[in-house]
Amino acid sequence: MKIGSRIQEARKHAGLTQKGLAEMIGVAPITLQQYERNKRQPKLGQLQKIATATQVDIGYLLQIDHDDKLDDLISAFPNAPVIETDDKIRFAAISSGEKPDVKDVIRQDAIKKFGELNYQGQSKVHAYICDLHNLPEYRIGDEDA
Repeated sequence: MKIGSRIQEARKHAGLTQKGLAEMIGVAPITLQQYERNKRQPKLGQLQKIATATQVDIGYLLQIDHDDKLDDLISAFPNAPVIETDDKIRFAAISSGEKPDVKDVIRQDAIKKFGELNYQGQSKVHAYICDLHNLPEYRIGDEDA
């Protein structure tokens, strides 16, 4: 079951309408509809608000076990994008004992968004990256140049 289906199930179980839940979490009803239809992925902070409003554990919405690391991640990165693939949900590259790396979250989000662009959009992104790469202040190791 995808995140959208779990959000919808939690909302209905809580006896809330889309409009009611949207008001509780501070988004437009159309945004909540997009979450429920998997047309748009909520960020971690938004998912936490949904979990609180519907009185379910955020681990249920993410289909993972809820532990202190998840709480730390949500607190540290409430705007981290949730990236759902066919077999798993990712929001940051984390291995045991490591803190989430915001660069990994940005990279994952950029790759996802790049993949959603058409050829013309991807070409523009590539040209922009090439322009930035030619500027020393944007290259790794050349920041002080």
